Amino acid sequence: MKQEILMLNLFEPIEEQIKKFEEKKSKSREENEKETKKEIKINTEEETADVRIVKVYGNEVMVIRDRNIKNEEIRRMLVEQYGYPEFTKEETVFKLIYTNKEKTEAILNVGFNFQKKG
Repeated sequence: MKQEILMLNLFEPIEEQIKKFEEKKSKSREENEKETKKEIKINTEEETADVRIVKVYGNEVMVIRDRNIKNEEIRRMLVEQYGYPEFTKEETVFKLIYTNKEKTEAILNVGFNFQKKG
């Protein structure tokens, strides 16, 4: 534990000197906390900068870190690789998961109609 020494002026009220010292101490503590919060924000934004995970039938098939690739290009790649699969409305075939600030999942509509199996 860190101890601090306060030099008191005997010609001024002691309570006021102690109060001023505590106020300065709390202000400096608040400023330090603000600086650390800013640093933490910057680090987390860099770590999660626009990463997209593509899943097919729940299996991860691609991780895309390039911001310039558009979702339409991802759709075309999936169609070339997997064709137009038949599936029911309950099934999610292609799923795109964004992991920038908050994780959100979006179904990639590849451009085929819902069809019943069998």
